[in-house]
Amino acid sequence: MIFKKVSAFFSSSAAKTSFCGFTKIKLKYNFYEHNIFNISIPLLIFSMLFFVNNCNDNTSIIDETDPVIDSLNLHYGISTASFFIGAQISDPQGIETINEVKYSLYYGETDSTGDELLFEGNLVDDGTSGDIIKNDGVFSRKHFDMGEGFYKCIVLADDEDGNETEIITKVEYAVKNEPPFVYMNEYTNEFEKGDTLIFRVKATDPQGLNDIAGVSFTIEYPDKEMKSGFVMRDDGYLGDETKGDGIYTYKTPTNKQSIYQGLWNFRFTAKDKGGLHSNTVKAVVKNPGVHVTNPDEAGNYNIGDTLNIEWESVFIDSLVIEYTLNNDFGSPDYTRIDTVAAETRLYKWKIPAVLKSDHCKIKLFDKNKQARYDVSDIEFRIQ
Repeated sequence: MIFKKVSAFFSSSAAKTSFCGFTKIKLKYNFYEHNIFNISIPLLIFSMLFFVNNCNDNTSIIDETDPVIDSLNLHYGISTASFFIGAQISDPQGIETINEVKYSLYYGETDSTGDELLFEGNLVDDGTSGDIIKNDGVFSRKHFDMGEGFYKCIVLADDEDGNETEIITKVEYAVKNEPPFVYMNEYTNEFEKGDTLIFRVKATDPQGLNDIAGVSFTIEYPDKEMKSGFVMRDDGYLGDETKGDGIYTYKTPTNKQSIYQGLWNFRFTAKDKGGLHSNTVKAVVKNPGVHVTNPDEAGNYNIGDTLNIEWESVFIDSLVIEYTLNNDFGSPDYTRIDTVAAETRLYKWKIPAVLKSDHCKIKLFDKNKQARYDVSDIEFRIQ
């Protein structure tokens, strides 16, 4: 009778806890309740040995080889209204011994009302159902058509030996994405060929600066050609003053020998991590200049011939025309031909006597700013 009483004590003191079909059994000792001290010493020793012998069952002890949930990642995809669950699992006996990774996903409109059970089941590591990489130890699942609100996820894993992880709970707030907004912070409204340009654009986002994926711009050249894909920076380098302050910078030198002059149109926009684009801000930059379009090839001219000197220019009133006979020198000498109205775009030059050279070029510059000039590209000959 006494032995029977002790056996009943051990079985009745077993408490069970469960989650998603998993069961943990914990043995409890209540010496006072069962008056075990009234049992004879030999019988008590026998009973304890009996208990220890039966503790070899995996369901009754905590194994040191339990798997571990190293991290639980929840992500709400704003553009796709999707919800991703990813649990990084490790096991001292190898990830291949993981049996199941159970999860439950709850929803609530506030952080304290996440009581509506939406989904429960298994996370997978086989490259399907939203899992990104097969057999990488990240057990995942993705759900679609998910609305705004608070999501609570509970995860528990076990291995083939019945060892279990701790139960991990995490809450994620899913909110509707709002687009970023940009405005001009600083730019140069006029430049000379060869100058360095600096643009600074301020970007904000209702979800915070971390939601901004980047700021870029397109350029409309004076001849209306469009080029895009120019990326600005907010990393504190190459002209950007302060990292992460939301002021994006682009600093670049211009080409001193550029054939372009006139109005340049720069259009700036931001994009967030959800794929939404901001408003567009525009900067119009003035670039006075002149470009010699003829002579543009290695021609041969005789004394007395008429050479048509042609050009394109913008924001210049008067041009000085000069020639050189010694372009092969390091610093050629130029002689003035005439001063003309820039808008004429053509000057007929009759080549005077005694001019002979294989290294001739034409130079034009702004009468009011000599540094604003252009030289014909290729040498011509006067014979």
